Amino acid sequence: PASAQSPALSSFTQVAQPNLGSGSNLTSGYGQNTSSCEIETVGWIICPVMRSIAKLADYGFAFINQNFLKIEYGISNSESGVYKAWEIMRNVANALFVLAFMGIVYAQMTGRSAGGYNIKRMLPRLVIGAILVNISYFVCVVGIEISNIIGGSILAIMQQISDQIGPAAMTLSSAQNGFDDSRLSDITSSILTKSGTVWILLAPVAAVTVSIAIICAAGLVLLIMRKVVVSMLLLVSPLMFVAYLLPNTEHYFQKWLRLFFQLLLLYPVIAFLLGTGQIISATIINVGSGSDSNYRVRDDSYNARNGGSGSATTDLA
Repeated sequence: PASAQSPALSSFTQVAQPNLGSGSNLTSGYGQNTSSCEIETVGWIICPVMRSIAKLADYGFAFINQNFLKIEYGISNSESGVYKAWEIMRNVANALFVLAFMGIVYAQMTGRSAGGYNIKRMLPRLVIGAILVNISYFVCVVGIEISNIIGGSILAIMQQISDQIGPAAMTLSSAQNGFDDSRLSDITSSILTKSGTVWILLAPVAAVTVSIAIICAAGLVLLIMRKVVVSMLLLVSPLMFVAYLLPNTEHYFQKWLRLFFQLLLLYPVIAFLLGTGQIISATIINVGSGSDSNYRVRDDSYNARNGGSGSATTDLA
């Protein structure tokens, strides 16, 4: 009888029918039992690629904030490989320093032209150079620590201003605590499950996600190169201070000092840009997340865990 079969048919229908639409609470997990894509025909390509790019952007943002803004060199750590390599370069620089000094003295004693070198004129520089050659590691590390302090202070100040305004879309605090701020992954996964909203927000989600992923990848490469180049400049610092003593090689010291200063300035500059982004993000969310705001697309909500407004449109902006 029909009445006897209806419970079984109803149960079969509930099992066979996929869970579609805006009721999904899908976040960034890949292995969840969901209908994870509402894009017809090419969704099997677009959806996995979009989720992968979103996760790349999330992890890149967190990794940069955790590992690559600061440069860590301990002043008192004499067992590090960098310090031991610097000691070798310092010994070479001291030998060159002695040879240069002996050459100048010999030229003065024999009355030959010393190419513009004069003991009386160079004596103050010789004393300063001899000291700086042997403490060049510590001079450079102090400069690095000053850069870290300035950059960290800028981030802290800007973060406090942002917190007073409201929650940002991608917060620096959650990124520094680990890979737990999967904001773009949450937005992307949620939007891809919404049959109507996905076609409206697919282009904005793709544009924002790909842009952040590219910026994070480029920033990661830049910061890795910065660490490597700063280490190289630190190692050759004794030789550069020897070059400072000699008028014909002083321009090498000036180029070294300029490049070293520019690389140390990179952290405060990036800290200022990140902090400014946090303030702008918090401002947009505060303006666009009100109950009477039309600054969103219908059914664009998602599970916002670490700040944000819960509106994909607002947080993407």
